[in-house]
This record gives sequence, C-alpha cells and structure tokens, in this order.
Amino acid sequence: MLHDVAQDVRFALRSLRKSPSFALLAVAALAIGIGANTTIFGVVDTVLLRPLPYPDGDRLVMVWATDSRLTEGIEPVAPADYVDWRTQARSFAGFAAGSDAAYNITGGGDPEMVIGYSWSPEIFGLLGLRPLLGRTFAADDGEHVVMMGERLWRRRFGADPSIVGRSISLDGASYTVLGVMPSTRLYPSDFDVWTPLRIPPELVGSREQAFLRVVARLAPGVTVEQARAEIAGIGARLAAAYPDTNRYRGATVRSARDMNVADIRPTLLVLLGAVGLVLLLVCNNLASLVLARSQARAREIAVRAALGASRGRIVRQLLTESLTLSLVSGVLGLLGAAWGLGLLVHVFPEKVGNLAIPKIDSIPLDARMVAFTLLASTLTGILFGIAPALRSSRPDLERTLREGAVATSAQGTRLRRMLVAGEIALALVLAAGAGLLARSFARVVAQDLGFDPKGVLTVRAILPGARYANPTRQRQFVADALARLRALPGVAGVGAVSTLPLSRWWSDTGYTIEGRAGDEVKSAFNVVDPGYFAAMRIPLLRGRGFSDADREDVPEVCIVDQLLAERYFPGQDALGRRLNFGTAAEPKWRTIVGIVGDVKQFGPTEQPRTTVYVPFSQRAWPLLGFALRAEGDPRQLAGAVRAAIWSIDGDQPVSYVMTFDDLLSDTLAPLRVTFAALAAFAALALALAALGVYGVMAFAVAQRRREIGIRVALGARRRDVAYLVVAQALRIAALGVAVGLVLGLALGRLLASLLYQVGASDPLTFGAVAAIMTAVALVGAWLPARSAARVDPMTALREG
Repeated sequence: MLHDVAQDVRFALRSLRKSPSFALLAVAALAIGIGANTTIFGVVDTVLLRPLPYPDGDRLVMVWATDSRLTEGIEPVAPADYVDWRTQARSFAGFAAGSDAAYNITGGGDPEMVIGYSWSPEIFGLLGLRPLLGRTFAADDGEHVVMMGERLWRRRFGADPSIVGRSISLDGASYTVLGVMPSTRLYPSDFDVWTPLRIPPELVGSREQAFLRVVARLAPGVTVEQARAEIAGIGARLAAAYPDTNRYRGATVRSARDMNVADIRPTLLVLLGAVGLVLLLVCNNLASLVLARSQARAREIAVRAALGASRGRIVRQLLTESLTLSLVSGVLGLLGAAWGLGLLVHVFPEKVGNLAIPKIDSIPLDARMVAFTLLASTLTGILFGIAPALRSSRPDLERTLREGAVATSAQGTRLRRMLVAGEIALALVLAAGAGLLARSFARVVAQDLGFDPKGVLTVRAILPGARYANPTRQRQFVADALARLRALPGVAGVGAVSTLPLSRWWSDTGYTIEGRAGDEVKSAFNVVDPGYFAAMRIPLLRGRGFSDADREDVPEVCIVDQLLAERYFPGQDALGRRLNFGTAAEPKWRTIVGIVGDVKQFGPTEQPRTTVYVPFSQRAWPLLGFALRAEGDPRQLAGAVRAAIWSIDGDQPVSYVMTFDDLLSDTLAPLRVTFAALAAFAALALALAALGVYGVMAFAVAQRRREIGIRVALGARRRDVAYLVVAQALRIAALGVAVGLVLGLALGRLLASLLYQVGASDPLTFGAVAAIMTAVALVGAWLPARSAARVDPMTALREG
C-alpha cells in the first residue's frame, strides 16, 4: 500500500512538472487561501478557544448586580449584597471581591497614571495564580503594600528583580512591593498594580454604595445557568427585604470567558467565515482548472482505463495530484501565516466599546495550528479534486481514443458551468456582507454624537486623595488648570468634565423628581465647568449654562439633556423643576436651569442615556477630563498641555492625551476591521469570479471553434456570435446570483449584531451586489466573446 502511494506521489510530481504554469498558479492561490485561514484561526484559537490560563479556568465566573431601570448592562456590587451572596449561595466553591482604581505613580521618571485593582486575598487561591517574584498579600500586611503587574514592572522598572521589598510612591504615599504578578487574561485584565482590598468600616454594611467586582468559582457539577438562577433568586429576596436600596437591583452570573471575549466573538467569527469562503472560492476555481486539465488529458486517462486501470485507481491517482498541490501549498501557507500572525498582533484592536479584549502579545505557531493547516490542506485537496477526479474517471473510451484529446463531454462542460455559478454565488455572499457593513459603517460615521469631535484634544487626570482630599483643593486645581490651558497659544476653547464622552469612564446617579411620588430614576452623571458645553459645541437648547454665580454657598443647580426633559417632563417645561439627589428625610435639591442636546457617551451606535450635569463649583470631583478645542492640529498641543498641568503640580500625571478622532477610532475599531477585511475578501472574490467566467467562456469558445466557423460561413453576423457567448455567461451568472442572494440573506442575519440602521436584507445592498456580479460576468465574458466574433471560418474549418 505504501509502495502504491509513493508511486502515485512520484507520478503526480512528474505530471505537475509537465504543467509548471498550472502548478505554480494552483500552489500560489492555495497558499494564499490556506495561509489566510491559518492566520485567522490563530487569532480565533488564542482568543476564543484556548482555555483561560488558570486551573479549571472554565469554572470561573463573574457575579454582577443588575438594574431594572437600565435596558442592558451589568453593575458593580454593594458590600452588604456581596456578604449575603457569600453566605446564602450554594452554587459556588469560593468568592473574591475587588475594586478597580487608578493610582498616580511618581519617582523614577515622569508621573504616570497606572491602572490598579484592590483584591481580597482569596483571589489568588481562586485563580490559582502565583507571583513571578515575591509573595502575595498576607492578613497582617497592612494597607500600604502592593503587588506590581508584570507589564508595569517591565516597562517602568526594566524587569529589575530587586524590586521586591523596595518602596514605590502611589498617590504620594509609600507602598512596599511584595511581588510581581504575571499578566492575565481575566476580565478585567492587565492590572499595573494590585493592592489589598480595604472596605472602609462605614461602608462594610452599605447597600447604597456599589463599587465591588466579584469573581467566583462554580462548585463541582454546577452549571453557569444553575448558578445564575440561584443568584437571581437571592437578588429578588434582597430586593423584597431592602426595598429602599435594592428595589431595582438584581443579580446575574456570567462566565469569565464570556466577559473576556463576548464583544469580540462576532467579529472573529465573521472573519473566520469570510476567509473560509475565500478558500472555497479558490477551491472552486481550481476545480474548474483541474477539470479543464483533465479533459485535456482525456486520451491519457482513457488509455490507462483501456489497459485495465480501475475507476478507483484512476480517482486515487488524480486525487493524489490534488493533495500534493494542497499539501505543498499548506507548507507555504503556514510560513505565510507565521508572518501574518506577527502582523495581526500589532494591527488588531485592543479595545471593543468599553471593554479591553484579551491582550494578544503573541499568537503561538504551535502543534494546534500545524494540525489545523494539515487538516485544511487535506480537505482543500479533496474538495477541489474530487469532482474532476470522479468525472474524469469515467471516460468514453471509444470516442476519446478515436477523437483524441479534443474530445469533450457535455457533462464535463455542465460541471464547469456549475462550478463557475458557484463562484459567482460565493463572491456575491462576500460582496453582500461587505456591502451591508459598508452601509452600516457609513451610517455609524455619519451619526451625530451630540458634540463636535473635530479638532479637540482630550486629557485625563485623577487627583490623588492624599493631596486633594479637600474639595476646595480639587476645585482650585480645576480652576488653575483651566486658566493655564486657556492661555496656551492655539487653544480656541477649554472645558473640564468628570467623564469625557467615548473615554470608557462613566458615572451614574439616582434621584427623585419633586412632586412625583414613588420611584427613583437613574441617569448618567457628569460634573462640568461653565466652558465645557461651548468647548464641546454641545448646544444649549433652553435656559442657561453654568456661570461663576453658581457657587457653593447658593442653591444648587443642574443642567439636563433633552432626552431626560422629554422622558420625565412630557408636555411640560423642565426648567425650574427640582431633582432630589438625597433621601426623603434628607433631601439634596438641585434646580434645572438649562437643557442641552443629547450626547452619545459610549459611541455612535449606543443609544443616548438621560444625563444630569452639575458644576464643579458646587460638586468637587477627583476624576477629571479636559477637552481643548484647537485652532489648528490638536496633537500639536500635547506637549504644552503636559507642561501647563505640571506647572501646577509636578507630580500630577497627564494621561490619555489623544484626540477625539482617536477615541472615536478606538470605538469603531471592531466594525472597521471587519468591514476592511470583508471588503478585501470581496474584492478578491470578484476577481476570482471574473477569472472563472473568463475561463469557462474561453474554454467553450475553443471547443466550439469549428461550430462558430460554420455559423459565420453560413452568414451569421459576428455580433450574433458574440451575443451567444455573452448570453451563455449571463445564464451562468443568473444561476449564481440567484443562489448567492439566498445565501447572502442568510449571512445578513448572522451579521445582524454588527449592523447599525441597516436591515439584514437591505434591498439596496442586495440589488447593487446582484448588478455588480452580473457586470463581473459580462467582464469575464467580454474577451472570449470578442475572440469568438473574430473567428476566421476558413481557419476554423481547416483546424476542425
């Protein structure tokens, strides 16, 4: 058996050497298709399929609060609710709680804001994490100890192993480094510093203040669905027992894997499907070429059959040739994938909406990917080789041996036409997907964000509590910073806000409306200075903006957006109405003095949320964002902005210095990457379809050359001859378009989660791609039709 296989391989190599052009074309096309599939599979495998890097990582979950007043999303957890979950739930083997934070690190370089997290000590056992250096927290360590994340350790401290035991300055306080933790892929990932969780005594029993993130491990045999049902039941009981704080609050469970990849999964699956369609197109094209080549070898195959070769033996030989091509291509494709994976590490978006996707520092080219490439190569060789092999293995011996290699088969011709129709169908599917995403992307880009992002530089800062615990000092810093920034050359306007739009930072607040008994409502909450709305060009629709008169010692005021005014004051004037941000016993009233336009805080595809704005002069806030509208290129202001802030406080980090265009690009990254990839695949598919039509029409003209010569000799006009070729191409295209439209409609439904204001069966898109595919068929048929119209009847008859 092995001898027969080796003999088949040697014969296949000799046969391919006799057709070097065919072999090179086939290997190049297959290597591109297999390499692209291997590259995308590498990303999908790394992000979606590989287990989380923790012992039994698939049993890790995140437990969240929910809010029935919000249509979607998850919320942090109140400390008292967390205690009740731990004591009442039986679906979990362990819990750990944490709270996200940001610290300003100083010393040893420019001041820098680092992402931190305070964890309860259980987190290390829960995840099975071990430090790279040093040790984890102990109960008697106190508050001022820190574990450094690997990323910060390498970037700022040069991976110095002597960092353990040294002190670093965080928010102006000294912290002792206990150890270095490896980078993780758990949501939220890549912490720069880890500190012990210390809940202030006054908040231990609080249900009002919700700020905890909760990680848990499922008990043996418990599913995520069972744990979700139990925790939801506990949430319902707490809502009934504590209506003042938990009336709208529930609880849910999400797997750590879902938290890690949920928002990037649709993009990756679409890319994997698209690159798979491209490989199918390549296979289809090659099947057509192999079939044509087989028909040219019809006499050779007939002789072998006449000498006693069985049909199975002939099929095996022909499939060996196809598999040889695909396996050689697979090796080249794997080499190409190694380059492509390195490129993807740098170009793949790091964020999706408000979440960071798993950080891809490298994509391993390991046994899994080699196995995938081998499988893809084998299936590809069978896929494009099986139909021609089966067709060629049943030659008409008498006719073929009598007529020679020019003998053709109606069945073979029909098969080639069906293959080309399949190419058109697959190309239409990719073109339809690209068209839907193109229209969706255009709608997204054209969306009004509620402000003008052009020419605006953004800056973020967090005022450390050690130096800015006093609200007066916070307000003074904001006032000083605004004065320095306004004085910079090239600055047309400056505003300060607690959470910048698109920044992935946000804050919510609950309140009641005067004169309306009962339910508390919830809105986004922003603290701003009087110049913010003008700098952002957020329109003031009615009333007034904030002014210097809105001081701390006068009645407190607020501005609301139009959505809030229309939702809670329908048919009424919201101006002059009061909102209570306290309790019924201790109210904290704010009077609405202005109504501004709605702002899409989270990006163009997100629905605006009702928003309340209050002035910095009446509500100090340590979380700051500055928006600077530039007269020219806003990026040129970056250095001057840092210098201006450091002139006030040399230890205050200036972070995320970027334009709103960059923030918007971050937000649109998944849709943009998916659209760009589909557009590239669609362009390749259209080219392959055009080549397919050209090939089958050119072959048909060559086979019918004698017939065409006779028609011309009998008086047929040349344009009528050309029309015969074009009409045949259009019939093939019509079949391909019909099948492609059906498949494209199915694809549209799969893309629905990525579309925005565009239907999955958008008639304009599908009408356009149908017209494009028909035009592609005409382009592919043009040269063969022209050739047919120029056939010299005397020459054709002599050749016949």
